[in-house]
Amino acid sequence: MSRRLPSPPIMLFVLLTACEFGLASYSSPLTSVTDEETEDSESTDPFGGGGVTTTDCVDDDGDGHDTCEGDCDDHDASTYPGAADEESATECMTDADGDGWGDDSPSGGVTAGTDCDDTDPAVSPVDRDGDGYSGCDGDCDDTDAEDIPQDFDSDGYTACEGDCDDHDPTTYPGAAELDDEEACMTDGDADGYGESNPRPGIEAGSDCDDRDATFNPDASDVAWDGLDQNCDGMDGGSIDYFPGDGGLAVSDSSPTSSNATVSGCSQIYDLTVDVDITHTWRGDLAVTLSSPSGTSALLHNRTGAQADDLSGTYSTSSGSLTPVDSLTRFIGESANGTWTLLIEDNAPGDNGTLISWGLLIACP
Repeated sequence: MSRRLPSPPIMLFVLLTACEFGLASYSSPLTSVTDEETEDSESTDPFGGGGVTTTDCVDDDGDGHDTCEGDCDDHDASTYPGAADEESATECMTDADGDGWGDDSPSGGVTAGTDCDDTDPAVSPVDRDGDGYSGCDGDCDDTDAEDIPQDFDSDGYTACEGDCDDHDPTTYPGAAELDDEEACMTDGDADGYGESNPRPGIEAGSDCDDRDATFNPDASDVAWDGLDQNCDGMDGGSIDYFPGDGGLAVSDSSPTSSNATVSGCSQIYDLTVDVDITHTWRGDLAVTLSSPSGTSALLHNRTGAQADDLSGTYSTSSGSLTPVDSLTRFIGESANGTWTLLIEDNAPGDNGTLISWGLLIACP
């Protein structure tokens, strides 16, 4: 015999009674839908009907990680879980320079790493050269343990700031500012000029004696003192030649006088006199030199007998001819003015000619 469903009033009574007595497991045979059917309806809608949602796992930046795998910035290929593998294999970080360390100031939603400069793979929190400093600690060259951000000699510059000898406080960039305001030089005497012959690795300056501040290119050179105060490679002063009048006859009748004019020489440091006199009897001759100050020196006094000519040089220290009076008596005088060479022929019968003569003077 067939069974009939209860009439609606009876069904309503049954439902109300079930709620009243907590019979939550009851479900109407007309309205009951299984969990599997509910999940299926949310995940697929072959007809594109409204009210149905779908979830997409995308990899827009092509970094091999999609949003379902935790890519926290799917518009940046350098950001994904494990990008900074030196720090974490799972955290979503940014490693733009590919050094394995994450950017310490990433965009929102990205886990911060410890890389202070994520644009330079040479800069990281790792101390590669073992000098105690990493690139993020200021090490300018983490492949060279000599270049560190520490000022050993307390001169205000580190090796990373260009100090070419960080164990010498007189050596640093700009130490010799009068030579170069930026070059790394040594200025041991603090006169503003760099040592001209420094140690290897240090740029040469123009100071020829960096132990003495009175020696530099700006110093006044003391003439003829054996020192080069202004570092020009010379001992100061100049040596100048002043010729006298030549082509004059030397005869028995009267003395022969010839002049030489000197200028620009305020002090005599050394003196050489050259003479060229032709004569057939040198022993007849007496030769005297007089300065503008009135000092005189007898150069030759009737020696040489019948020998011909008197030709050579007289000097304060050496020369081919030896003066009767030393020429050192002229040292220290001003050379400026008219000098006179006086030639006397004191015996008859032989004559000659003053071919030429002159003064070679060491001046300031």
